[in-house]
Amino acid sequence: MERHEHRQTPDARRMQPIFLLGFPRSGTTLLQRVLNSYEDVLIWGEHVGFLRDVAKAYFHVWRNPDFFRGTVPLAQVLADPQPLTRWQGWMNWIDEDDWRRLYQRFLESVFVPEGLPDKRFWGWKEVHYSGEAMDPTLSFLAEIYPKARYVFLVRSGFNTMASFSIRPRRLQLAEWKHEGCDRWRRTIASFREWHRSGRVESYWIRYEDMIEGEGEVLRLLEAMGKRLGD
Repeated sequence: MERHEHRQTPDARRMQPIFLLGFPRSGTTLLQRVLNSYEDVLIWGEHVGFLRDVAKAYFHVWRNPDFFRGTVPLAQVLADPQPLTRWQGWMNWIDEDDWRRLYQRFLESVFVPEGLPDKRFWGWKEVHYSGEAMDPTLSFLAEIYPKARYVFLVRSGFNTMASFSIRPRRLQLAEWKHEGCDRWRRTIASFREWHRSGRVESYWIRYEDMIEGEGEVLRLLEAMGKRLGD
């Protein structure tokens, strides 16, 4: 019985989502491990960026008004003995609120399995997303989880590039500039724009501050009711 109760969606919605975003080699794994050291926190690892495609599917329908045209409540469809006799080409039971809830349930089925008993915070860390216009993931998450905490990890660009110990030997300098430096600049600029926009509750954590136990990481932990231990 207890296991069944933990699987219900309302339990997951009482929990606080935390999403860690950053460029590769910027400290996302370190912060993930710090947060997971608390018993009531579970931050999952990377997931090959599949939410970008989920976000595209979400907005593909959301931005097409025909999908929600002629919505018929599900209870009415089930109560009608012959609903198909009046079925129309654009008739569906899903309205805008249903669409949000369906995607929220899907995300929770992936990241909050079995309700995560005894956890107050859940989330993931990922380096495959940015805040650029061509990546709808952050806009999608902000709609589905407007009260989540969004953490942007940023590290010195020089140190970030230097930490890729093997890739510089595999790429030509021009390729390295494009795939490394230029992408870092665009990604960090997009995160900064999101952080400054006020659209979500966000934290700007510098790797250099975090490893010294200083800066915005302390504000994040305070908001979670935590302290940074030894």
